[in-house]
Amino acid sequence: MHRTDDGLYSFQRYTPDWSAVHPDPQAGFEKWAAVVACKEGILPSGLAFLNVRAGLYVVFRHQGLAHTFPKTAHHIFMEWMLYFWPYYGYPYPY
Repeated sequence: MHRTDDGLYSFQRYTPDWSAVHPDPQAGFEKWAAVVACKEGILPSGLAFLNVRAGLYVVFRHQGLAHTFPKTAHHIFMEWMLYFWPYYGYPYPY
């Protein structure tokens, strides 16, 4: 496996019925700890490839301890998604 950058990523894939406007804190999602790599070579044991389709994505950086993440999530879903996302001309992602 050949990494293409030095980044470490947390990728969350939500179910199709998930809503950014009315987020359900109990809703399940699939979480991946990820790196960007090309699909050449042998994948180390215990790892899997996740092919992320081209599209529009937003990257948020959480700084702080894990127990403070709900404050970051609140900012993302209750402030940024509701006010800034439409400002840039994008429809709500639901």
